[in-house]
Amino acid sequence: MLGYLLSLIPNQQLAFIDASSNCINLCGVILMILRFKEAWWIWLVNNIIDLIMWIVIVCKDGEGSIMMLLVSIGYLIINIYGIFKWHLDVKKIEK
Repeated sequence: MLGYLLSLIPNQQLAFIDASSNCINLCGVILMILRFKEAWWIWLVNNIIDLIMWIVIVCKDGEGSIMMLLVSIGYLIINIYGIFKWHLDVKKIEK
């Protein structure tokens, strides 16, 4: 439904991929609120989808998309760090 609404916006590219990314992100936020480590893996999937989406838009010469591509790369790096940090913290607690 969100993908359809986004597709109604003029010049909207990849509306359904963007909508699925937003829905996956919302699931990650809910899991993080509940303090599940799986939230990091959900966000990893979301960041990879975002990265692919922005690469496609940059290749199509999207206006202002290079900055969003850099932001997506930054989020991916933060996400990978969060996975390792959470894993290390769990190991410390288990000892």
